[in-house]
Amino acid sequence: MPKDKVSIKQDELDRLEAALTSYIRTFKRSDYWETVLNRADVQLDRPASAIVGTLDASDQCQFQQLVSRLGIEAPSVSRKVHMLESAGLVERVPTADRRVHELRLSSRGKSLAKKLTQAKHQLLSEIVSDWTSSDIEQLVILLERFAADMTARFNIAPDSSITAGKTNFKQDLVNE
Repeated sequence: MPKDKVSIKQDELDRLEAALTSYIRTFKRSDYWETVLNRADVQLDRPASAIVGTLDASDQCQFQQLVSRLGIEAPSVSRKVHMLESAGLVERVPTADRRVHELRLSSRGKSLAKKLTQAKHQLLSEIVSDWTSSDIEQLVILLERFAADMTARFNIAPDSSITAGKTNFKQDLVNE
């Protein structure tokens, strides 16, 4: 049965847009990433850490898939991938089509990704440290729903870490 359309008030839309804008701006700020990278004791820049995080979430993918998921120009991604390969963090995996390779994290890259995830979880845990488990549960449910609706609306493949339950932010927060 189709859902009834809900009339959204202008002030609700304004508040939603403001909250999302604030979240996105904060998440993209260099001081946020410097904090995460310092806590993880990782010597990468933000774009390289985004590649590591994306490969960690998807296990392995073709270069063009990586570019699409990151929303960054191919030449920039290519330079960063080459740097990560040289550092022994990313590997190329041959496919049946010899012209195409897939990328994946090496064991060193997986270890680094784990440190980054732990640092992000620690920071997020501090941010919501005075929230109830119920508040965290509600936030996670709504953000997962919002992410699914956004990706469906723009025909973007859902993030495999969400669909596979790979990131367990809610459980990590509740357990701390």
